[in-house]
Amino acid sequence: MKQANQLDALFILFGATGDLAKRMLYPALFRLYLRGILKEHFAIIGTARRPWDNEVLREVVFESVQNECDDPETIKDFASHFYYLANDATKIENFSALNQLMGQLKQAYQIGDRHFYYLSVSPSLFADISNNLKKSGIVDQPGIHRLILEKPFGHNQASALALNQDLNISFSEDQIYRIDHYLGKETVLNILASRYYNPFLEAIWNRDHIKNIQVTLSEDMPVGSRGGYYDHSGAIRDMFQNHILQIIALLGMDLPQELKPQSILTNRQAFFKSLSSLSPDQVADQIVRGQYGANPDLGIPDYLDEDQVAVNSVTETYIAGQLLSDLPRWQDVPFYFRTGKAMTQKYTTVDIIFKSHPSQSDQPNRLTFYISPELGVSLQIQQKTYSDQMLTEPACLQMTKPVSGYLATAYEKLIHDVLKGDQTNFTSFEELLDQWRIVDHITEAWETLPAPDFPNYQAGSLGPQAADDLLARNNDFWINHQFS
Repeated sequence: MKQANQLDALFILFGATGDLAKRMLYPALFRLYLRGILKEHFAIIGTARRPWDNEVLREVVFESVQNECDDPETIKDFASHFYYLANDATKIENFSALNQLMGQLKQAYQIGDRHFYYLSVSPSLFADISNNLKKSGIVDQPGIHRLILEKPFGHNQASALALNQDLNISFSEDQIYRIDHYLGKETVLNILASRYYNPFLEAIWNRDHIKNIQVTLSEDMPVGSRGGYYDHSGAIRDMFQNHILQIIALLGMDLPQELKPQSILTNRQAFFKSLSSLSPDQVADQIVRGQYGANPDLGIPDYLDEDQVAVNSVTETYIAGQLLSDLPRWQDVPFYFRTGKAMTQKYTTVDIIFKSHPSQSDQPNRLTFYISPELGVSLQIQQKTYSDQMLTEPACLQMTKPVSGYLATAYEKLIHDVLKGDQTNFTSFEELLDQWRIVDHITEAWETLPAPDFPNYQAGSLGPQAADDLLARNNDFWINHQFS
């Protein structure tokens, strides 16, 4: 008998031989299998150019998920649902074999008409694959057809528009799921839950009580083997355009009356539209970019000496800045952000800095959301010291471990959402346009500004001094966390 939570699914995974599939997708699918969400009635067709066969793919899947389970037979049973098709996805003639295999597996596994196309490939292939799925008649067959895309979605607003027009030939917006894995992190979603289910927080979630908001995505590793990709994207496209802006939206959006998918999406979109585009003068004044220099003690070379990085590259490995929203509740409240490679520690945090008594400006009350590596929240307040005087000291109320429940991985949660048809935690096209609008104004301004004096921070440091100076002009300072 089919379990109540079990979902039929036929996945076609383009890019099945890639690193993302091995590190993230296969373990996520296996965890859904262990939970009974995927069980008997599912199959996965992996396709790529490499001349693999079913057995090679199944061996790779086994190796990818073996740390998730102690029972080899369970893993073998899961892997038996995988099939491989060597395929050049840019050629329409190759889709006939794919169509035939899909039909065979749907019959063999008694899968309903539920088709999921996961494009874990270069974005340059998105349009070809989408168009070939249409030309071959695959997506015109009855049933559910959903397209799952990995970032980056375009390189700027114009390319995103062109790509979306290509995709809309084959898929409508309600069929497209654009992955931003940060929106699958339980600790990121905790921001919205904490606001909604703690009314006392929402009552002070405004300019009257909040001095500034800080989002930090710090990475301790250099670009390493990703130099070829990174030199064309930089920190602004790799981290700011997607992860940082989505976190800021969860912090800044007006709360809907109910946490329903369309209400959340509508309010997130409205917040993105409230974020101002920066003029060249504002970019020069409010955005800091950096590039790391060598640290021999850590064995990290100059960014310019990394493999596949262009000579004299001005690609930023660090970006910090402030954004302002024109929503009344956020008038004059800066949303600070920073992210960089080769910094002191790897962590992601959000700090809500509350307005404090003038005597406590160096120890402000703050609410911290720990995204990683620690999980949870903390609240720093002031309490009286044991003394004859009315003096205070900071006290921290902290919860950094899950109290109960099952902690799904980001990809596990997002793939489950796709299976359910829930687009809440995916980037809509309207959001994407505003994300690129913000980024384009910054990158276009950089082209007109003097060349930066790189490198301007040492690997293993907190980043450029200019980022500290940016906050100091507003009598603010970064909250720097330390994790053991």
